[in-house]
Amino acid sequence: IPGVLKLRDDHGLATAAAMFRVMSATPPENGEKPPEPPFRAAGVEWLTELQTGATEAELELAFDLQTAMKDPNPNSELNEIRPDTLLSIRFDAADRRAPEANQASSEVRTLRVVTREKLLQELRRRQSEQRNELERVLQKEVEARAELAEILSPTAAHADAPRAKLRVDQLARQQGALGKTAQAVGDRYREILDEMLNNRLFEPNVLRGIESKVVSPLVTLALEDFPDSARLTDAFARAGDDPARAAVVEAFDAIIARLRRIIEQMERTEDLAALVESLRIVIRTERDAEALLRQMRDSEGNELFRDRGDGKK
Repeated sequence: IPGVLKLRDDHGLATAAAMFRVMSATPPENGEKPPEPPFRAAGVEWLTELQTGATEAELELAFDLQTAMKDPNPNSELNEIRPDTLLSIRFDAADRRAPEANQASSEVRTLRVVTREKLLQELRRRQSEQRNELERVLQKEVEARAELAEILSPTAAHADAPRAKLRVDQLARQQGALGKTAQAVGDRYREILDEMLNNRLFEPNVLRGIESKVVSPLVTLALEDFPDSARLTDAFARAGDDPARAAVVEAFDAIIARLRRIIEQMERTEDLAALVESLRIVIRTERDAEALLRQMRDSEGNELFRDRGDGKK
C-alpha cells in the first residue's frame, strides 16, 4: 500500500508513526458489535525521511503486507491479514512544543481485504468500463469524420453555409472534449495498472508493456492528436477549401486508427486478466482437492487403527 503523509505544525515536527489494526469483516452471529482491537505499530517503509523541526513535510511510504504473512498462501488462517478482514491504518504525530509536546492522529482509513480472484474480477470490471468509454469516443470520432467528409463547405456561396460553419465549429469543440475524455480514461487505466502492480497480480514488465500500449498512446492523443485535429477543424471552418477538408479527414483517420489499436490492446489485457483468474481458480481447486484427499486418508487411517471397544484392534 503506497501513500503520502502530509504534515504541518507551527512548533516544528518531532515524530511520525504509522499504526494499524486488523478486524474480521464478518459480523458475529449474535449481531453485537465486536470489540475493536487496539492499534499497534505498522512496519511501513519510510521512503522519505522526516526532517525534525520542519513545519511542513510530505513523507512517502509503503506498507508491504507480504512481510506480515506467515504462510505464502494469502488465504491461510495463519495470516492475520487475509481475505475477509478489515485493515485499518492511522498515523500519529508529535511536535516540538515545550514543555509538553502536542500529539495528534489522522483519520482512520479502513480497507477490506479480498481474495486475489475477487480483486481481479473487480479490476476487470473497471477495465471493461474504461474500454466502453473509449469505444464511445471512437464512435463519436467515426461519426464526426464521416460528417466532415461530406458537409457543405462553410465558405460556399450557399444559403446553408452559415449553418455548416456552425456545425464545423461544434465539431472542433467536440474534439477538445473528446481529448479530455481520453486523458481521463488514461488516468483511470493507469490507476488500475498501479493496483495490479501493488497487489502483485502481474509481473512489473508485463504491466509496463500494457501501459506503453494503452496509457501512453492515450496521453499522446489527449495532448497532441485531439488538439491538432481541433485546430485543423477550426481552420476548415474558416477556409472551407478541399485541402483544409482533406487535412481534417486525415487527422481524424489517424485518431480513429490509434483508438482502435488501443481498444484492441485493452481487450487483450482483459483476456489476460481472465486467464490468470481462471488459472488461479484451477490451482486453488487442486490445492483444496489435495487437502481433502489428505483429510480423507488420515480419517480412514484413524478409523483403521481405532480401538473398536470389543478388545480387538
